[in-house]
Amino acid sequence: MQLSALQVESENLATLAAEAVQLLVASKFSGLAEKFGYAVAIGRHPAAAIQEDLRSSMSLPDEQLVQSADPKVRVKYFDTNSLNLYAVAECTLATSTGRGVLVELVVFNAGDEFHATLEQISAAA
Repeated sequence: MQLSALQVESENLATLAAEAVQLLVASKFSGLAEKFGYAVAIGRHPAAAIQEDLRSSMSLPDEQLVQSADPKVRVKYFDTNSLNLYAVAECTLATSTGRGVLVELVVFNAGDEFHATLEQISAAA
């Protein structure tokens, strides 16, 4: 998804990441994939890949995400680099077993343009 320069400010990126998390918690995998894409889909349909990676990041078959009205999002900015990585918004979601799922939204810049993509869903460390 293309972003404006205003959207890459910390507060706005956190809001965007919270929106992605809300779609994930609501199991709106197609909407999430359509809006943000999925960087690690790698040959898989993005919505199916999101669902599969969410499932594999939870340790038990009946484990569920805990719905939180206000997810905690941490935004970090990268130093200048050759990959054009600009920022990452990370959100750790609690699960019903007390473990966490990490959701990462990455922003990269290409010239004067900024783009965000859902980078990965994984078990939180």
